[in-house]
Amino acid sequence: LAEILKTHNITYTRYTDDLTFSSPSHIMADTRRKIRAIIAEADFPLSWKKCEYVDLKVRQQVMITGIRLIWGGRLQVPRPFLRKVRAVLWNAAKPGSTITLARVQGLMSPIRSSMPEGQKPNRIEERVLEEYERAYAMCIREGRI
Repeated sequence: LAEILKTHNITYTRYTDDLTFSSPSHIMADTRRKIRAIIAEADFPLSWKKCEYVDLKVRQQVMITGIRLIWGGRLQVPRPFLRKVRAVLWNAAKPGSTITLARVQGLMSPIRSSMPEGQKPNRIEERVLEEYERAYAMCIREGRI
């Protein structure tokens, strides 16, 4: 597998049992078949519902393990998740809350990792970051580590 990926300038990433193969150029159908064959030979079952080929130049975005990848390399956490996190952060910022700093930071992890340095956050991401600052300060002030 490593040899095929290197030859065709393909990057492989994995999150738990989700495999993603990406490349700055088109991955030919024959190469995709070879990759699937190697995975099958290793006794990893393929979920055909989750197998898809996406050209971001055509489709503009794709969801990979819950994170949206947009043409140009921008990552984006789905809005429903951002709203959920914002609600938890709002509650964590209240005096006397039982929400710990560890939970707050755990919820922020996928958001922070989807926002590379220098990338301007969108409006909802800005609000989440503001709520995080308030929640972080309150957790520290109250010793909710």
